[in-house]
Amino acid sequence: MVTTRSYRKACNFVSQIIFETKMLKQRPIHDLYYHELRSTFGLKSQMAQSVIKTVIARYKSAKSNGHDWSLIGFQNPEYDLVWTEITLSFKTLFRSIQ
Repeated sequence: MVTTRSYRKACNFVSQIIFETKMLKQRPIHDLYYHELRSTFGLKSQMAQSVIKTVIARYKSAKSNGHDWSLIGFQNPEYDLVWTEITLSFKTLFRSIQ
């Protein structure tokens, strides 16, 4: 079972990579590190994808807000849910039942 600690460690791992490479495109990071995130940190598919998206978004936000380029650390437990077609379908179904 994946804990928030594993998720946070994975975010810090990806953050270090982005800080060093300044790569803010999801596809190359996914291609290079997705399987490593899954195997090293024990993340399920959706969580591994969420790590990549969360870290990229944090760097893009800092950049657009005029902050200097610096390493972004993840200290507090967090999990940004990546919405999929299945969860959106479930939400639509749930609303229609109510």
